[in-house]
Amino acid sequence: AHQSMMMRSLLLLLATCTISAESFSIPPKFEPQSCKTDGARIFSSLTDGQAPTTSADDAIDDELEALDFNELIDLYVENFEEDLQEVVPDSRTDDEQDEDLIESHKGGNPTIDSNNEIDELEDLLATLTDTPVGTIELNDLAFIRETVETLVESLLLSDNCVDSAIANTVEQLLYRMVAEYTSAAEGDASVDQLQSVEPAAADFHRVLKTWEVVVRSDSERPNTSSFPEAIDRVRRIINYHHGLATNGIIFDRPSPGEYETVLRVMTKSRERGIDRAVRDIFESIPQKTCDMYSLVIPCLAKSRDRGAAERAEKLLREAVEHFPPVMENSNSNTGISIDCCNVVLTAWAKSGLDYGPKRAEELIVFMDTKDREHGNHGIIKPNIFSFTSLIDAYAQKRDWDGASQSERILNNLLNQYLEGEEGIPEPSVASWTIAISAWARISKKGFRGAAKRAGKLLTRMETLHEEGRIGFGPD
Repeated sequence: AHQSMMMRSLLLLLATCTISAESFSIPPKFEPQSCKTDGARIFSSLTDGQAPTTSADDAIDDELEALDFNELIDLYVENFEEDLQEVVPDSRTDDEQDEDLIESHKGGNPTIDSNNEIDELEDLLATLTDTPVGTIELNDLAFIRETVETLVESLLLSDNCVDSAIANTVEQLLYRMVAEYTSAAEGDASVDQLQSVEPAAADFHRVLKTWEVVVRSDSERPNTSSFPEAIDRVRRIINYHHGLATNGIIFDRPSPGEYETVLRVMTKSRERGIDRAVRDIFESIPQKTCDMYSLVIPCLAKSRDRGAAERAEKLLREAVEHFPPVMENSNSNTGISIDCCNVVLTAWAKSGLDYGPKRAEELIVFMDTKDREHGNHGIIKPNIFSFTSLIDAYAQKRDWDGASQSERILNNLLNQYLEGEEGIPEPSVASWTIAISAWARISKKGFRGAAKRAGKLLTRMETLHEEGRIGFGPD
């Protein structure tokens, strides 16, 4: 009941905003925005959700239409408090309630009935009236913040798809909060009053996380794409927040969590040029975290443009220096992961540069050295995926020397594994296949003896498997 009432409160406070995609814009000077309000419809949505149908309801309509926004929200709060008195107190601690809430959503059940609430939202947005900036009481503004927080938390826990219209709504509410705050700051509000409603980093972060949910939902709808809109919005929001803080309008500056959310949204896109946009955002961040590096490095490495591997490796080495691989306890570690290292190795393998294989080999040595320096816990110690990328780097040269080097690395790895050297992984099917294919590829180019070399590798693989010394034979 509490969650339902909180959700319905959103419908009420949305009456203060205009959120159509066509009219959306960041208020450049916090000018009053045109809004619409229909008291009868709002009150109906807060009670039983049924439109008035009787003459008695019509009389209520007339009475409610005479109320201004503040009177209407006061009426709602009174209704809300009465409902709360009927709720049986929960004896669980906050942590226990949070754990139970998360557990209840593992089966995919949403916190709110998203479809019904969105339908109500669309109905409400069609019936808004003017409520000028500066006419909303500050305590009501604080209530708006709490309601938005509840909605966003519900969206984050829900498995339902979230349309960009919902993110638009939450974003526009943020701009209205800023407009109301600046209006109050220019008036006679006390310092305590202003501090209670000043937009904080958490308010901006909620809006960014809503756009992240939209992008997450988009993966379930392959025939549509919200990426361009979401990327544009998160960039504008973080820049808007930065501008407000820089100009002294609000105190909180963008938090690391905000920047991480922006990077998560942007790095999910595969649009051409997204790596440059991500790099620009990343370079502007004053306090970088390990998670930021972990998001940006794969994005740069996968761009496949000339210089991608170089930029990705430079960032990887920087990250390892700032966030070295360290074991916190037996179950967790900190620092850059092996996956970030391997994606850079793959970038060198696919770079098409003559020195790509050499750089990949040097990176393998760097990974092993750093892992040893920090306790030899195997956090970024080269694994089979690392060595397979190195084999592929030489195979991509498509010449005799490249095929020879691919076979050399495979044989060295295999021999160390067969000798039982600690920490050496067994070559995978992919490792064998790449080395064999390297010889087969140049054989087609007329290189004499290449086919014979491919055949020898295949025979050795079959023999070792028959002897039970490796886990698999040719597929």
